[in-house]
Amino acid sequence: MPKPPKSGIRGVFQRRGVWYATWTDSTGKPEERTCASKGEAAIVAERGREQARVERLLPERREARERQQTTLTSVLDDLETIWQRKASGKDDDRFAKYWRGRLGNRPVTAITSLEIDRLRSEMLTEGRSPATVNRYVSFLRWVFYQIPRVVLVNPAGGNQLEPLAEENDATLYLWEDEQPKLFAVLTPENRRRVEFAILSGLRSANQWAMRREHVDLSGGLLSVPKTKGKRAASI
Repeated sequence: MPKPPKSGIRGVFQRRGVWYATWTDSTGKPEERTCASKGEAAIVAERGREQARVERLLPERREARERQQTTLTSVLDDLETIWQRKASGKDDDRFAKYWRGRLGNRPVTAITSLEIDRLRSEMLTEGRSPATVNRYVSFLRWVFYQIPRVVLVNPAGGNQLEPLAEENDATLYLWEDEQPKLFAVLTPENRRRVEFAILSGLRSANQWAMRREHVDLSGGLLSVPKTKGKRAASI
């Protein structure tokens, strides 16, 4: 790569009418920034060299700068293996995909409660229910709680952002006269699964996680090794 033309000022050159500032950071990595003028480029280059000198003498300054530049995407990448071990892993994948698309390139230290609130309003406008939006924000709150050294105040925390009021008053029931209509459209195999769910009252996740050793036919007992409350139960 040919050397840039000289400008007479250390770390400053012009290429195709654009001024550039260059310097080497504290780790030896070349840095380059575009600037509006030759004078601005001289200032930026000198600031870059000064920052590199300070960070070489005080490594903690470099660590603090790197934390400030940590993006939400990089944090999500680090945490992905953790949430995928949770029962809600598939839901969390969906939440993470949304936040990557909206805030992924932003430094986590620059994300604000006002910004998250604006995105909440967008989700509501797009047709998501308040309960669903709360789950998206709850996931983001959990993400920020995993990096307390990077972000001192959680922008998605309850003290910064109150949950949306949820409309959970309407409870739907499957009445006895509706069961035959449901069974009529099911295959025999799926009918047995639905009957088991109705008679046991198990949550879907618990039903599909059951194994033969969880069933005591002689005693008429089902053992649920891990409920939503993270406790074992028997029914």
